[in-house]
Amino acid sequence: MILHIMKKDWKLLWRVVLLVATTQFALAAMLFHIDHAAVDKNPYGLLLQLVLFMTFLGRAVLIVMCVQQDAIPGDRQDWLTRPVKRLDLMFAKLGFVLLFAQGPVLIADFVQAFAGGASFWHSLSAAITRSLFLLPVFTLPFVAFGALTRNLTEAIAGAVVFFLLLSGGEMLFVGLSEGRRILEVSPTTLTGLDWMTDALRLIVALAAVSAILALQYVGRKTTISRAILGVAAAVCFIVRLLPWNIAYAMQQHLTPTRGSGQRIAIAFAPDQKPYTSLSGVSSDVLQGQFGGTKNADTIVYIPLAVQGLPAHSLLKNDRAQVTLTTSDGETFNLGVGGDFAPLPQAGMTTGIYSAVYIPDGLYQRFKSEQVRLNITYFSTLMRFEDEGAMTALGGHRDFASIGQCSSRMNPGETQIDIRCLQPGTIPLCTTATLTVPASGLANSPKVSCIPNYAPIYPMMIPDGMSRYEAELPFRDSNSLSNYRFRVQTCRRPRLKSESTLRKTIYNGRL
Repeated sequence: MILHIMKKDWKLLWRVVLLVATTQFALAAMLFHIDHAAVDKNPYGLLLQLVLFMTFLGRAVLIVMCVQQDAIPGDRQDWLTRPVKRLDLMFAKLGFVLLFAQGPVLIADFVQAFAGGASFWHSLSAAITRSLFLLPVFTLPFVAFGALTRNLTEAIAGAVVFFLLLSGGEMLFVGLSEGRRILEVSPTTLTGLDWMTDALRLIVALAAVSAILALQYVGRKTTISRAILGVAAAVCFIVRLLPWNIAYAMQQHLTPTRGSGQRIAIAFAPDQKPYTSLSGVSSDVLQGQFGGTKNADTIVYIPLAVQGLPAHSLLKNDRAQVTLTTSDGETFNLGVGGDFAPLPQAGMTTGIYSAVYIPDGLYQRFKSEQVRLNITYFSTLMRFEDEGAMTALGGHRDFASIGQCSSRMNPGETQIDIRCLQPGTIPLCTTATLTVPASGLANSPKVSCIPNYAPIYPMMIPDGMSRYEAELPFRDSNSLSNYRFRVQTCRRPRLKSESTLRKTIYNGRL
C-alpha cells in the first residue's frame, strides 16, 4: 500500500517534482560557476538570491502538496472510506518527501563537491550530513504543517499569519535589546555557545513534529496539534534567552578538560602603549545586526598581558562581564565587554587589549576619578591542528583543513586574495600570514575566528560547501614572488577553561 500511495502521488505531482529538482540543480550550477570562475565576481547578481529562495519555497510547496493529496483534517477524505491504514499513509508521505523533495538536494550537493575536485567519500559524507540536518530543520516541519491544513490555500494563509507573528516578535525583540544589550538579553548570541540554543530548538522541533504526526495520522486531533505547533514556536523563540551561566556550565561538562587552562594568567599591563585600531577594521558588528546608537558608549581598551599559553595555541574570549566600582564604593554593571584584540597566541610579542564599553554619561562623570574595573573572562583555549604554506602569487594547494585553495593578486595590486573551498565545515579559527621564508620576515597575521563549538555543524545555506576567504595586504610588490601564504587552523576547542579567570584588571583613571 505504501508504494501504491507513492506511485499515485508521483502521477499527480511529477511536474512539480521536476521543477523543484531543476531549480535545485540550477542553483548548484550557478554556485559551482562562481566558485571556479577566473574572476572573483558574481555574474548572476540578484538572480542567485532569487533562485536560492525558489529552491526553499519550491520544496516547501511540494512537501505540503504531497501531504495534502490525502489531507488529514476534515471528514470527507476518500482515503478514510477505502480504508487506508493510517501508518501506511504516513510512511508513504515521508518516503515521497525523502525521495523527491530531499533527494535532489543530496544529489546536487554531492555532484557539486565531487565535480569541484573533492574525494568521493568526502563529497558524499558532506552531502548526507547536510541532508540529515535539513530533515528536522526544514523538511519534517513542513510535513507536519501540511498535515494540519486541508488545502494549499489554507496552508498559504496559515504560513502568512505565522510569518507575520514571527517577524513581529523578532522586531519587538531587537527593539527591546538593541546594540550591545542583545548580549544581556540573549547571552549566547555571536558566541561559540550559540549552538546550544540551536540544539534546544532542534529538540523542541523534533518533539513537536513527532507529536503532531502521531496525533494527526493516528487520532486526527487537528485542534490539539495546532496548539502544539503554537507552543513549540513560542518555546523556540524563548530558548534564545538561555542564561549564560547555564550554557557555559553545559559546555564545560561536554568538553574534556586536560588542565592546560589552569596555567593561563591574565594581568593588567599598564606599561603597554595605548591601543591603536588597525586600518580597515569595521565598527562593532552588533551595530549593524542589532541596531543601537553608534556613539552611545565610550570604548576603553584595557592593556593586558596573557601568559601561560601552551605552544601552538590560541585563546578566544567568549564573554567578558564588566563591573565598575568608584572610590566611594558605588558599583555599576557595564554589561558585556569585547573580545581580546588581537587574539592571544603562544609566543606573541604584540600587546593584547580588552575592550570595555562604558555609557558616555557614566564616562563623563567618572573619567577624572580613581575607579576599579572587575572583569570576568570566560575563555576557550584552542590548539592549532593543521598548518601549511603555498606560493602567495598564483599558488594552488589542497589543505586538509580548509580544502582547495588558490591565491592571486587583487585588481588594485595591493593585496593577495586567498580563496578556499571544501565540502562540509571549515575550522573554527584560522590565521593567515604572508611570509618571506628566506629572510624570516612576515606580515602581521590575519586571524579569522568565528567559533561554533557544536560537535557537528554542517553548512546549511546556500549549499554544503564551506568558503574561506582572506585578503592579505603587502607593501613590497618587487619581492612578491618570494612571498608565501602560511595558514594555521583550529578546528574545535580542545579544552574549556576549568575555572573562570576573575580578576581586578584595572585600578586607575579612565
